[in-house]
Amino acid sequence: MNFGSDFVFANDDDGGDDCFEVVDEGTLTTTLIEGMRSVEIDSSDLETHGLSSSVPLVSRGAKEKKKKKKYRERVDVNVVSIDLTNLGANCTFGTGDPISCKKCGVFFSHLSKLMGANTGTTEQLKCSPKDSSSGGDFENVAIWKCEFCMHSNPIIREEIPDTSLSTQEYILAPPPIAEESLANSNRQDLGVVIPCVDTSGSMCISSELEEKVKIRGDVTSRLNDLRVGGDELDQWLPNENRNVSYVSRLQCVQAAISSLIDDLKEHKKETRVGLVTFSDKVSIHGDGSGQPFVVSGSSLDDFDSMVEIGKLNKPLSLQSRSIEHTANSITERLFALEEGGPTGLGPAVVAAIAGAAEFNRKTNTSNAKVVLATDGLANIGVGSLETDDRIDSAVKTHQFYSMLGDWASKAGVTVDVFGIEGENCDIENLGTLADRTGGSVNLVNPINLLTDFGHMLASNKVASEVSVKVYIHSGVEFRGEDVGSICQNENHSHLVKEVGTVTEDTAPMSFEFNVKSASELKKLKHGQLQSLPFQVHVSYTTNDGMRCLRVITDQKNVTRARDVAEKTANVKLLAGHVQSRCASYAQEGHYTKSRVSARAWGQMFNRAMSQQQHNREEMEINLQQLNEVDNLIGETVKEERSCGDYMSSDDEMDEEVKMRQKFKRKQKRSKNDALSSKLYNMSSKSSNC
Repeated sequence: MNFGSDFVFANDDDGGDDCFEVVDEGTLTTTLIEGMRSVEIDSSDLETHGLSSSVPLVSRGAKEKKKKKKYRERVDVNVVSIDLTNLGANCTFGTGDPISCKKCGVFFSHLSKLMGANTGTTEQLKCSPKDSSSGGDFENVAIWKCEFCMHSNPIIREEIPDTSLSTQEYILAPPPIAEESLANSNRQDLGVVIPCVDTSGSMCISSELEEKVKIRGDVTSRLNDLRVGGDELDQWLPNENRNVSYVSRLQCVQAAISSLIDDLKEHKKETRVGLVTFSDKVSIHGDGSGQPFVVSGSSLDDFDSMVEIGKLNKPLSLQSRSIEHTANSITERLFALEEGGPTGLGPAVVAAIAGAAEFNRKTNTSNAKVVLATDGLANIGVGSLETDDRIDSAVKTHQFYSMLGDWASKAGVTVDVFGIEGENCDIENLGTLADRTGGSVNLVNPINLLTDFGHMLASNKVASEVSVKVYIHSGVEFRGEDVGSICQNENHSHLVKEVGTVTEDTAPMSFEFNVKSASELKKLKHGQLQSLPFQVHVSYTTNDGMRCLRVITDQKNVTRARDVAEKTANVKLLAGHVQSRCASYAQEGHYTKSRVSARAWGQMFNRAMSQQQHNREEMEINLQQLNEVDNLIGETVKEERSCGDYMSSDDEMDEEVKMRQKFKRKQKRSKNDALSSKLYNMSSKSSNC
């Protein structure tokens, strides 16, 4: 658990200037980074006493212009970031069961203190209950006054586990026993990869390579029998470059998957690989050792039928033969593929996920991956993306791919999406599969597929079925979170997040919070808070099926001086949080809020950099992705204005209008793969914060 600063910032007046940044509407016409560069901070104004006020921003060459709208955005260092990429790594599991507060659910930790049951006097902090060095002949029962909700809990001393560490690990359930046929397999390497490859007609479109190369999968040699006299001569257009080769999209995908197979054979020999392809039909090739099972016609429109085909069809019965034994047959089948027909993507993905889920079920693992590679819009079968422009059509499409992603996630299946540049793939909807399962979203030039597939393989799954609970002090409240994810009453609250699958590239989970105002704290009978505790419970399943719980507890001192908090701001952590938060706003259709929020944080970063002598170039690198996305959103807003579809303020909408705007903008992003792919990556990928 990492914090946005060494201090928590508390403002006694909730409506005071210290709580908000003011963003002028005019700044939305410039890029985020240009706006930050155009602002100077007078460092002499940063020296404050007691309560700090917002530092005025002095623009170079500012001129009086007609009055524009101003936005107030709450921004401060009160951010907590939780890294999930090391779950299950180098763990020392605690003995005994954790003791929880009967009122709020927080666990007894190294921060907890005991009181004598009869005397009511506070004892020394007990790091190890069996350590008698703290002195005294204590009674068997003591009182733990919860440091979060102040509830008094009677506990038996001998039952208190060792809580000397700030991070404690517990085993909730041991790994399940695998089928006998897999008992001798390496459980960490045991898994399945199912490439799901588009072989529709558009996959024959070629790209130019700047040299003459012989490419595996080239069908030119098959056409030699069609030559007649004189055809053997090279034929060129005037000024045409002769020292080039042309490679089709399918050839690029074939080369990338072949490289993936070779790498798995060398480094993860226990992995099973099964191939699925789709055009006007879905072909399930499995490991290539037998005839493919072909599905066409009305079956492609039947979701349940495709699920059963994926689960029960022999080519995807991958429990027995590993890639060590099937690499040759599957590679041979891969390079025999040919292009043609429309794009039956939806039914193919359903069958692939079903086969991967069945593998996980039979092997008691959660290490299955579906790799989807496509260059066009799904247009036949379930999940067709060729829909009309009605809002309810956009809602149904979103619901289908969300359901598919949730199903895959619960089954421990990761879906990686590779969309090929040049055609509209509707990354907006396909990306939901990756987003819900912890997979990657990639919009790539076909020539670069080899590199991107290699990166995908390098990003290993860390854990699945990951769920996070965050507990905060009763004097604190969550900020900007969905109300449905917060469990709250007068004396305590906690946040619940269902994360699903976590990979090595998964971004930290982060959240914002406010310290309640002085009047609210008084009602809760709190004095002026000097420090605040935080506790996180992460439940997860390892790749070998063991169910675990990680408990992290920490506390931070409180300051009421904003400049003190910002002087120790972790700018890199905050930048990662801001990128994820602004991407989420944009995905919900709140374009104005996303852009205003980015600029509000930019103003705070300017102050923090001035105090810390922070490297501005490094800061701009951290915000570069956000700057690019902000520019794309700005261009989208311009298009909306030109079409008369733009609504000037997200805050002016009622809930029904907000929902319609969300899906209207989602429909537009379905035709803008560049923006959609960047939003997915910015919201879910780690920036090593």
